[in-house]
Amino acid sequence: MPKAVSDATAFVFAGHKTTTDLLGNAVHLLLLHPDTLAALVRDPSLAAAVVEETLRRDCPVPGTTRVANVDVTIGDVTIPKGARVFVLLGSANHDEAVVEAPARFEPGRPDGGEHLGFGRGVHFCLGAPLARLQGRVALSVLTQRLPGLRLASDRPVQLRQVTMFRGPVSLDVAWDAKGQGTTGTARGPS
Repeated sequence: MPKAVSDATAFVFAGHKTTTDLLGNAVHLLLLHPDTLAALVRDPSLAAAVVEETLRRDCPVPGTTRVANVDVTIGDVTIPKGARVFVLLGSANHDEAVVEAPARFEPGRPDGGEHLGFGRGVHFCLGAPLARLQGRVALSVLTQRLPGLRLASDRPVQLRQVTMFRGPVSLDVAWDAKGQGTTGTARGPS
């Protein structure tokens, strides 16, 4: 397969899958935190903070692999040049030395801006600006059109059981249609 086709395929897959999981994780977190959801319904400009906190708290790519270019020692462990390393970005985002109460979902937290949800340095995600934009727009539109959004059941949400991606297998939601007194339900993503 030509490199251009391979790269294009990777961009489409990475951009779609990761954004889908970002949105699924954000909606799930909002439904578990109704006060935060209500604040977003009142003020759609909070969507940017929700996206950033979701990327820190439940990033859609919790781990990635790298190859060491040189021998490096971390603590008392030496990683030899050429070794494959699995980097746990999601774990780093929960480092208590960096983030206070890292398990707490707190959009706008002062110590949340340094997350590794998009990687860092030369490995920073090329699609980060687009993913942030898509997240902000989707959450703003969703919460404005479905202000009564809620989980449809008490069943725990099942997360995908893969190492490289974190997102719900499905997210069953219900809502009250705005001003119509009717209820709708949806199931997604799968």
